[in-house]
Amino acid sequence: MRVGIVARGFLSALALTFAACTLIYDKTATQCRSEDDCRSRGAEFADTTCSLDRVCVKLAADDTLCSTNQQCTDKNGGAPYRCLQTTHKCVPLTSTDCPRIVADKSALLNDNTIFLGTSYIPNIDGQLAEDGAELAISEINVALGGGLPAVQAGGPKRPLALVTCPAEPTTTGLNSLPGSLRAMDFVSNVVQVPAVIGPFFPGTSLAAVPQVLIPSGVSGFILGAASAAISDYKDNDLIFRMAAIDTDASKLMASLMAEQLEQRVYADGIAGPGEPIRVQLIYTNDGTNAFTTDYIIKNLKFNNGKSITDNGSNFRLTAIPDPTDRVSNPDTASNVAAAIADAISFKPHIVLFPMIPSTGTQILVALDGQWPVGGQKPPLYVSTVGSWANQVVAAIGNRDSLRKRYYGLEAIAQGFNQGTFDQFVAGIRLKFQELQNQNVAVQAGYAYDAVYLSAYSIVAAGATQLSGATLSQGIRKVTKSGVPVSTGTADLPKAVSALQSGNGLSVQGVTGPIVFDDKGDRPFNARLYCVAGVNGVATSIARPGYAIDTASGRTAGSAICP
Repeated sequence: MRVGIVARGFLSALALTFAACTLIYDKTATQCRSEDDCRSRGAEFADTTCSLDRVCVKLAADDTLCSTNQQCTDKNGGAPYRCLQTTHKCVPLTSTDCPRIVADKSALLNDNTIFLGTSYIPNIDGQLAEDGAELAISEINVALGGGLPAVQAGGPKRPLALVTCPAEPTTTGLNSLPGSLRAMDFVSNVVQVPAVIGPFFPGTSLAAVPQVLIPSGVSGFILGAASAAISDYKDNDLIFRMAAIDTDASKLMASLMAEQLEQRVYADGIAGPGEPIRVQLIYTNDGTNAFTTDYIIKNLKFNNGKSITDNGSNFRLTAIPDPTDRVSNPDTASNVAAAIADAISFKPHIVLFPMIPSTGTQILVALDGQWPVGGQKPPLYVSTVGSWANQVVAAIGNRDSLRKRYYGLEAIAQGFNQGTFDQFVAGIRLKFQELQNQNVAVQAGYAYDAVYLSAYSIVAAGATQLSGATLSQGIRKVTKSGVPVSTGTADLPKAVSALQSGNGLSVQGVTGPIVFDDKGDRPFNARLYCVAGVNGVATSIARPGYAIDTASGRTAGSAICP
């Protein structure tokens, strides 16, 4: 009796399952074992699937299905949508967190368009990264006559497009880490891009790489100095660092202290003859800057080569709660004020800032304005995060004494050529006129080079279905050895031809040679920069030449700032 009930229930379920389907052909014959079997029977079976009794049946009309981007756009009132060819479903190309697409209308409607994602902070640094990526997209599409070569000879070009997500958190409270993760989930799992040009902010990288990019199988190009911890993630070779590890710039710190700063403290009368030098390190207590701080503490020596431990009370460590975490630390102003008060009580001769520039420059200006303290001259200042170079000129302004006491450290890729980067800066300023009087930092070049690497990798993949994995495999092919090319339009045809012939590439980017170790890291050196001024006003970044080869530990070049 129970068997009969089960059987009738099963047949009823079958009837409901196929109520919207129409059986075609001989119902008594075994026509198929899969949907592909039905489709292979000819045009009459194009809209059929295989039923449980192995008969080809017509699918019911489904308004959510699509075959072209045009259909999806039409169904959604002209809004930017794409038809995923893997699911034949319409998906949006924009969201609240990712509001803009770098593509013209023809590219949006082109079913061959390849979409990449971006993730960045909506400030000067992040905007520069977006500009660099947008310039590369434009150059590649124009130089190759409408996009990357077709998968099959004679087929349509494949334009590149960019879904931009300025959703990473800032210290002013704009955006949040959850919003940033939501944005990367959108481009990774809804739009289904093979790669994200980003993340940018170090804290975002620490969260997004393990929580979104790796599980989604999407490749990522880290644009901002990030924690060394990312190098040890099991990322299936999906993550590549265009920027330095957060500790790279600090590798010049010990040499700068021993060879330059201690002598100047005494020469300028900041410390009296024979007085022990006092050093204060002020940092933001997040995952990234904590790594940098730990590195400095372990390696810094002063007062005739003494370690931090041996210097005892002559060293002070001051932490500020993470200013981007507006939930746990809503009152950043109070935290900054407390750090300044702590420094005034300590009266340091040298202040080190391994922290993000927006908070750091705020402390720099406010703290220096308190001096002289107790008859002591104001201290020297050193930042160890390269992105300070994008903001410190404006922060210093007409404070000429402060300008002359500021030192910045930044990481540069081994083999970096300033002339090559200057040519890139001239090009990006032509496209974006608002950059004419603005320092163009290296982050713009990182994003630019990352888009070219993505394009090369897509060509190397050939007819393979694009994914983070196939793109990463291509990255390895184009960043080891092969035909020498530079990023930019001049070598683009040569690069494409070499890849189509099965050759690899050796790529010289605008940010230096692009090579990655087995963890996806680039080798970096560190150099000094200063702030130049005219008539008492800070005007630009100057690089006198003082640098360290991190492989050998040797320093060279002048440390004389203007």
